[in-house]
Amino acid sequence: KLTMRAGNVPVAISSSDGPMRAMLTDLGVSVIVDEGVKSGSSLFEHFARNFDLVIVNTLVNTEVIRCLSGELCPVVWWIHEGIEALKSVEKRVPRKLGANIHAFSASEYSQRLILDKFGDAYRSEILRCAVEEEPQSKKTNDLTIENKSCTVFMLVGALENRKGQDILLRAID
Repeated sequence: KLTMRAGNVPVAISSSDGPMRAMLTDLGVSVIVDEGVKSGSSLFEHFARNFDLVIVNTLVNTEVIRCLSGELCPVVWWIHEGIEALKSVEKRVPRKLGANIHAFSASEYSQRLILDKFGDAYRSEILRCAVEEEPQSKKTNDLTIENKSCTVFMLVGALENRKGQDILLRAID
């Protein structure tokens, strides 16, 4: 809500449909479901070029990170999973990240987990899940986005209430 109130245009993209779709569409967020997201297809890569900022909200979307690494818009990779999710994808996780990939962890636990496993390429800041509905002060970030009348967001990952994508968007705002 805060992101749209600020004049931004969020678009949620997921490889599978789920219950969060209705909540997002009720808020006025465009939702795209495309299985090609999971594989980081060339069609997805071309589509992603239309966005000013991409948010990848799960460690599991390693192919999306590989696809977007290096030359596209800034990518916020929000890593919140634990050891079991890491085990399931660790062989697919890129060892190098493009300068446009900005890793954030949800906690000290997830931060330490990826840093220990993948080293300095995965040094991340902590972006916690709790934000105020109306922030008291506007914080700045280090992501460089062209100065436009609005910023277009793309959120990649399964849309699920338990993941708190709505909270993540408020934190970025």
